[in-house]
Amino acid sequence: MTRNSFINKIKRRIDRNQSLPVTLGNDEIEDIIIDAKNWFYDNYNDACHEFITLVPIDLFQTEHFKLNRWVEFDDCVYSVYDVLENKNFVYSERFIGGTGYIQHRIINTMYYTKTYDIITYVANLAYESVLSNLNDNYISFSWDKNGRRIHFLGHTPRTDLIIRGYKKIDETSLFEDNLFSKYVEGEARIAIGEILSTYDFSLPGGVTLNADAYISRGESMIEQVKEDVNDLIKPDWFFVY
Repeated sequence: MTRNSFINKIKRRIDRNQSLPVTLGNDEIEDIIIDAKNWFYDNYNDACHEFITLVPIDLFQTEHFKLNRWVEFDDCVYSVYDVLENKNFVYSERFIGGTGYIQHRIINTMYYTKTYDIITYVANLAYESVLSNLNDNYISFSWDKNGRRIHFLGHTPRTDLIIRGYKKIDETSLFEDNLFSKYVEGEARIAIGEILSTYDFSLPGGVTLNADAYISRGESMIEQVKEDVNDLIKPDWFFVY
């Protein structure tokens, strides 16, 4: 769905019979969409997807990098959580087994050996974590969310880098999402209600408009969306003792 189609959809939903004396312009709905996108990228798991990419070492030998010590990414990159030198990469347990591999291996070992001591589990997990850090060749960095930059805090990379993070899904995919659509509609209803409450509007026949109803309906829609999004958050793993 294109942005214009989505805006028209929101307009139809907040004024189904086209009887309101005022309506929101495209610019106002555009502002609502931008704020809604930011909220969904921050809170909605399905609004981002993981990515992995290789950054060549040549990039870290330029004068720009030596002076600034940061690398900028496209706007579609939401965050970066792993920066590793591409050294002994194939031996990295993190990538051989995928997310949670270490935890799964320890839990399986405990199951088959019938050792369910939680202290042993925590100790083994800490040991595996130390080994992983030694093998993975981590690079110290900080992520600038607004500038979409990786700032390198430690040594200059000596090899190509493996970057892992999250990318935003395209906005056209968000427009197809029912939760996103309800969130934007809720914000639009609140905006309409605030306009209606500012002035005295009446429909033909002396029918008065209930601005509070629009605001209340919008707030309840947003609250419901936030609850639904929170319910969709799943833990990576859990341990039952």
